[in-house]
Amino acid sequence: MLNVENIRWFLRNDMFAGLPAANSPAFAAIQYFLGQRYGATRQATISSVPVTLPANVDPAVVSQFNPGNAPIRNVTSVPTNRPSSPGPIQAVHSGQAPVANVVQALMNALPEGHPARPIVQNTVRPVPSHPNPAPIPVLSTIPFTRILNDGRLTARPIMRCFERKEGQETFCGKPASAVCEDTTHIHSGFPLCDDCELESRDRILGELKNLSTSLRSYACAECCRKFSTEPQRFANSGCRVWGFSSDLNSTVPIMVRLPRAPFTTVGGFQGVEPLPVTGCSCASKLIDRRLCSPHRLQHIVNLRQAADALDTHVMQSYGTTKICPSCRVLPSVDAFNFQGPHGNEGGSIVWFCKGCHDVVVAPNQHAPPVPLTQAAPWSPSEGLAGLGLDEELFPGLGS
Repeated sequence: MLNVENIRWFLRNDMFAGLPAANSPAFAAIQYFLGQRYGATRQATISSVPVTLPANVDPAVVSQFNPGNAPIRNVTSVPTNRPSSPGPIQAVHSGQAPVANVVQALMNALPEGHPARPIVQNTVRPVPSHPNPAPIPVLSTIPFTRILNDGRLTARPIMRCFERKEGQETFCGKPASAVCEDTTHIHSGFPLCDDCELESRDRILGELKNLSTSLRSYACAECCRKFSTEPQRFANSGCRVWGFSSDLNSTVPIMVRLPRAPFTTVGGFQGVEPLPVTGCSCASKLIDRRLCSPHRLQHIVNLRQAADALDTHVMQSYGTTKICPSCRVLPSVDAFNFQGPHGNEGGSIVWFCKGCHDVVVAPNQHAPPVPLTQAAPWSPSEGLAGLGLDEELFPGLGS
């Protein structure tokens, strides 16, 4: 969130301190920000970019989500109208942890065959680098706070829809007033008619539901109880937290300033009710924003790959993916199928999103929190099934 009052406050402080512009941290931060934005506006427009798919995915099958395997059209490498959404200060499962001690403790505490028991042959030493240490949210180019009202660029449908139709080589061509809201598009870069946009949402919704639980890194029972009852534990974290009233932002100092831009803050309590499907903003961005089919497919592929990359990192660190991302000492509640005291049965469930790195606090769950439909742990789609982790390389991961 870019806070204009913060910018003014920093500049006034430096001015009254008698700092020349060359020595002012606030001025340097503003200069850097404006330089980045100027560079963004000077980019060349790329007329056509193919959707990037993993090598083991059949484009003919994936075309069910993106008719004709249409490319992403009229984009720039970096958004020109608004910077990408920033992530929190710290990524999920990042930072130093006594991995060897934790692995041994889990081996001693859990019996053979327990789903959370580490598989030692899957660990890698030294521990590999985190796949997204910054962290950059996967859907950072889709605005949660919309730039255009309902994604509509014009009051009347004076543009022509660019979507491809199943079995047709030509574009839809229907009158359109809305555009794809991904900010990498140039102004009016991809017009969308209402019919095509709704069809695009319907095609991808099932995949998102199937992916939703794989995006969640669940906390342990102890951390679930602490985080759900003591919001002050999020103080100075810079995390975006879904499940607490935004009124708490005035009493719990959860927001922090970015080191590079001290007038920009990240984090905050987002509301009492977690959002549908993922709990965080990922599902709302992917389904409740107007997106062209090529972008929608690219984003869900990127979400799957981000989840798999983080799971691979955690597996190589601990020999199991079922470890609390907060304390990184105790098994996560899903290791116990959300049952009994270690599964925090009947209590609140807390998870960290592997896509956006936000935190979700779902109150008083009596079963695994899978909104709308019961989601499978892996995608049943033949086209996207290959995006899961290699079971031969990591045996027992799906257990």
